[in-house]
Parts: sequence; C-alpha cells; structure tokens
Amino acid sequence: MLATAAMKSQRISFYYQNVRNMRSKDREFSLSVLEADHDVIILNETWLDSSLSSALFFDKSFCVYRCDRNAASSVCSRGGEVLIACSSSLNSYEIPLHHPALEIICVCILFANTRLLVVAVYLPPSHSACATTISTVLDCTSNICSSLRPGDGFLLIGDFNQHSISWSAAIADTDASFQFFEPVSLSTRRAQFIDDLHHNALFQINNKFNSSGNVLDLIFANSETASASSVVSVSDNSLLPINHHHPPLEFDAIAPVNLAANITTGKRLNFARADIHKLESLISTFDERFSCNDYASLDLAVKAFSEFMSHALRKCVPLQIPPGGPPWGDRTLRALKKAKRVAYRNLRARRSATSRQHYRALALPALQ
Repeated sequence: MLATAAMKSQRISFYYQNVRNMRSKDREFSLSVLEADHDVIILNETWLDSSLSSALFFDKSFCVYRCDRNAASSVCSRGGEVLIACSSSLNSYEIPLHHPALEIICVCILFANTRLLVVAVYLPPSHSACATTISTVLDCTSNICSSLRPGDGFLLIGDFNQHSISWSAAIADTDASFQFFEPVSLSTRRAQFIDDLHHNALFQINNKFNSSGNVLDLIFANSETASASSVVSVSDNSLLPINHHHPPLEFDAIAPVNLAANITTGKRLNFARADIHKLESLISTFDERFSCNDYASLDLAVKAFSEFMSHALRKCVPLQIPPGGPPWGDRTLRALKKAKRVAYRNLRARRSATSRQHYRALALPALQ
C-alpha cells in the first residue's frame, strides 16, 4: 500500500553552456550566476586548470566539480574541460570515473529515497570520430547505468561534436509522457554510438540547432528523468557570451521518486516451509499449563498467549525472502530483458541491417 504521507516534489533547474574559455571572465561570470536562479550548472570547454580556483567563479552557494584537461586527454595545453556546479542546498558528491583519457565527470545528487546521476562530457573534434574514445565513453556510460537503482534518474550531457548526425522531429514515447529525438541520418560508426546508448535505455531530448543547423550539444536521459523534465529550451539569459556553434540550454526536472520504496512490504512468514511437528509440540506444551485463572484479567491472558504464539512462529516458520528487483518485475519482463541482451550481443557481433532492425524492435518498441 502506498504511504499516505504526501511526497513533496522538488524541481531542479538545469543550465548548460559551452563557454569556450572562461579563464579571464571570472567577474562577469560570477555576477551572472548571482543574478540567475539555477540549481545545477554544467559547463563545457571552460579552459580552466589547477592554477585557477573555482572560488573565482562560484561563491559558497555552489559545490563545484571539475575535470580539467591533462596530457592523457589531449595533446593541446589549452581548451576542453568540463564542470558541474550544484547548489549547496542539494546533497551532491562526485563519483570517480578513473578515465584520465576522457574529459568527463559524474556527480550524484541524493534525494529522499533515490538519486540523480549527472554526467558531463566533452569530445573534442579530434576525438569525436575516434572509435577508441567513443567506445570508452560508452563503456563508462554503461557502467554507470548498470549501477542505477529502481527510480534513479540519469543525465548524460555534453558537446559530442557529432556533426554528421541529423535528428528527427519530436517522437512521443509509448505513454506519451515525454518526447525524444531519433537520428535520421548517420554513418555506421555513429550508428554504433546511438545503438549503445539505446541499449542503456537512454533518450536524446535536445533538438536546439546551432547557427549551422547542427545539434552538437546532446542530452541523453533515462525514462525516469525524461518523463520528469520540461522541454529543453535556449536560455534567454546566458551566463557568458554565446558561441554561435553552441546555444546555451536550460530545462527543469522534478527530482526522481522511487515509488517502490514507498510500498509497505513488511516481513511475511513462509508457512509452506514451516516445521509443523515442532510447532504442534510447542503449542501442546503451552496448552497443558495455560489457564485464564492464572491471570488478573482476560487481557493479560490474551497478551501472554499472543507472546507465546509469536515466539513459537519465529522458531518454527522461516521468513519469506522477497524476490529481487522492482515489484513490477515479472517473468515476462525478465524474458524481454534477456531477449534484448541477446539481440544486442548479436548486433555488436554482426552489425547487419537485420540484427539492427531486430534489436531496435526490442529496444524501442515505441518507434515501431
């Protein structure tokens, strides 16, 4: 039964921008942040390094997490870097990813009974077509998605520099609870990139084009986050001057709620595995010495009998172990997930049109 206490939803304001060098813009940026009202700020191409403190750009009202460029991630001494700043009112912390060759960072925001994981990534043009780099990003994303619990939210956002991908008009999911966008033109290598994200049940929710008619800044969300997010829009109040290749983006999301955590399950006894003979023996022993006349009132007699029965049941009847996974996970769902995994392995092995069609029929039935 659902808990009767009303659950207060928390709306979070997200802001994203490719700022392309904010090294000398600390005063301008810090003033813009004070005037804005964002809970989470995600920045790409900050060009920051260890010589510049985050305190130059953010005051104590934000917790700042950075991934600065190093020799492993790029041969260029300047450029790149990603940053996620979370309001101090949010309970957040960084999840180490241990991928020094990538400009990527992951922050976890904790709520009452669930989490929202936000991943920011930057793929420089020189790496955007590199199979090794893309594969590492996808492996990293898969590892994070596999750690999600029922009800957790997930966002993957950044500049992927995928110029060759064209995106469809809005597509509604099966329940029409959110809209997403599908690639309509892409190469074989880009198809692998998209297929792997689909395998992790992620939907691309941004279609704001730059001045060249491309969408370079992509936002992938799982269904929990996509269904709780507003439509992505171009911000009217950018924190720094706008780069015409990267319009600043903003959207709101309601904090994810794990409904399963609000279901009263309680411990249940498994009478099918009870030791009936031992239970009969205990009850017969108690029956021989029990008399209501030994108690001052009938209530005390009933209480003594109840305490005895509780003790006897604990000794003779094991607890029933609840099934793993969410309460809505049944045999049909497990079979579908297994079929999807098999289809995905076939797709990775063969990369044929038939295997892709079969996989997409299982991964995205809403598109069929």
